[in-house]
Amino acid sequence: MTSSVLPALSLYQPWASLIASGHKIVETRTWRPHADLIGHRMAFASTGTMPKEAKDALRHGTPGFQALLDAAREAGFEVAWDKRKLIHNLPLGKVLCTARIAGAYPMIDAAAAAGEVPERCLLVAPRRLLIVRPEGDLDVSHQRPYGLFEPGRVAWLLDSVRPVVGDHPAHGRQGVWNWRPSGIFESLQ
Repeated sequence: MTSSVLPALSLYQPWASLIASGHKIVETRTWRPHADLIGHRMAFASTGTMPKEAKDALRHGTPGFQALLDAAREAGFEVAWDKRKLIHNLPLGKVLCTARIAGAYPMIDAAAAAGEVPERCLLVAPRRLLIVRPEGDLDVSHQRPYGLFEPGRVAWLLDSVRPVVGDHPAHGRQGVWNWRPSGIFESLQ
């Protein structure tokens, strides 16, 4: 598959690789994707560095650290701590996969919503995350360790994840940016 330009989003590791491996199907943001991205493919890249907060998320004792470590290891990556240094083989600064943005859902507090639940939203409860949509509700509670689920944020539901084949560098961009792939770049799985 070739394309002249594909919208892309860069994420810190390990979250970028968790999308590529299919573990993370909900990306959380403070903003909605542009309307023309819904229903279309987007590339996901890893940032060139892992900031302290990303490393801290993988440190023993932080909330959700074990789920992140387990998912990264299940995806085939080595992630461990050597004294005070994170040792890993997560790819940095690379386009890793494409996925279709299946929908964007504002997050609302389940208790505050009571009977006034919008037609499309993600209900945030202490033990449950539920995407409410006309085609059927979707329980995504298993996604809690992979994102920041708070009322006021937006959940991007991803599907049809395809790994990117070859080496495709990504260079320091924030927000949605344009990726110009060369040649065949997607696995057809």
